[in-house]
Amino acid sequence: MCLTFLLKKGALNTCPIDMQDAGAVQTQFGGDTFAVIEKWESLDHLKAHMVAPHMAAYANQVKDMLVDRVIHVSTPV
Repeated sequence: MCLTFLLKKGALNTCPIDMQDAGAVQTQFGGDTFAVIEKWESLDHLKAHMVAPHMAAYANQVKDMLVDRVIHVSTPV
């Protein structure tokens, strides 16, 4: 289920994901992990999103719930 109603300028889609059990071929997420795949129109749109006021407010709201935050930026090959 991709979330189109939450999209910001330049965001093409946002999809929460759940891991499938593929055995030893992958590293599993921990039970306390939340993962989302987002597709952006451009890297500049993503960078603007990351410094937007609503993201600073969000980071402040969830800071006590996080042990770590990892972001991977990739591109199709």
